[in-house]
Amino acid sequence: MAPSGDRLMLDAILRLTRRGGALLASEMALIDIFTGAHAGVPALVRYVFILGAPVSITAVCLWELRRLRIHYGRDLRGLLMR
Repeated sequence: MAPSGDRLMLDAILRLTRRGGALLASEMALIDIFTGAHAGVPALVRYVFILGAPVSITAVCLWELRRLRIHYGRDLRGLLMR
């Protein structure tokens, strides 16, 4: 049974909100880089700390958008009615 249009729109809104989370995580990573928040930590661990959140959130968002396109035949432009 295919979900209703309202359900698809709600799913799209939730996914866009998560995309905003990726933006926030990226901004926090930039702040960490410029303030030297992890100065006493080894370089490899510092890179994992700084890049871990933005990369993982972006990966989940891309996976969810792909799932939306494959299972429901909708892409982001179609959901935003553009």
